[in-house]
Amino acid sequence: YDTWIVQAGSLQRMVDKIPDQLFLNTASWRFLIPRLYQKYPNDDMLLNISATSPPSVRINVGRIDAAVDLDVTVNVLDFDEIVPVACISVVRFF
Repeated sequence: YDTWIVQAGSLQRMVDKIPDQLFLNTASWRFLIPRLYQKYPNDDMLLNISATSPPSVRINVGRIDAAVDLDVTVNVLDFDEIVPVACISVVRFF
């Protein structure tokens, strides 16, 4: 069941709005990643967050722990085309 949820894309999210919208524009990254800004000056960005495996849940006395493996793909909107520029794999613990 869990594998089916991941394969069906139920644990996938495209992020195009965040509280500090400046971070989803290449101009905000021009000093940290200058080549990104040079290639895509002042372009908007999207984050595609998807689970790479089913979440794992562990129940212990007095607490519940959960973890999920995620891939975060950083995309740039270049003339209305979505261009993937980086991928980061992370483990998120709850």
